[in-house]
Amino acid sequence: EWKARRMAAAEKKAEEERQLKAAEGNQVFGGVPECKLGGEEGEVDPEAEKLAEKEAAKEKKVSPLMELWRYMDRDGSGEASFAEFRRALRKARHPAGLNPDKGPALELFMCLDIQVDGSIVEGEFFCLNILSAYYQLERVSKVRQFLQDRFGTLKAAFKYM
Repeated sequence: EWKARRMAAAEKKAEEERQLKAAEGNQVFGGVPECKLGGEEGEVDPEAEKLAEKEAAKEKKVSPLMELWRYMDRDGSGEASFAEFRRALRKARHPAGLNPDKGPALELFMCLDIQVDGSIVEGEFFCLNILSAYYQLERVSKVRQFLQDRFGTLKAAFKYM
């Protein structure tokens, strides 16, 4: 079942690439679509130009997490196995990926594998942001509690520093 999903995703990605290449063949002026305004050939629609600029800006701004996902999902199936996940963790120099024991990486993988199908899809991978934010907030509240216990108030703690 998962092999069929991967094959279908790879075929879909290949079809999208073919359509993109075909669309690029119909464009001029550095990727801005050619439009006919008032019957004159060669004029560029300003709205289409703005749209092309926005899309180019989006492509430039890729988050590190998205880059990691692209590295992990080399075959373009939209899913990543545990081996792919662990390889990506090693590349990112994450402690769970560098650990010779598979335990910490497997625990993280199992937390992200919401569908419990042995692979992570893109949406599940980006839950990593949510988990990270949760633990960051938890750490901040522990520091706040420590400072209040030690100094009485946060204001007193900052004055001491």
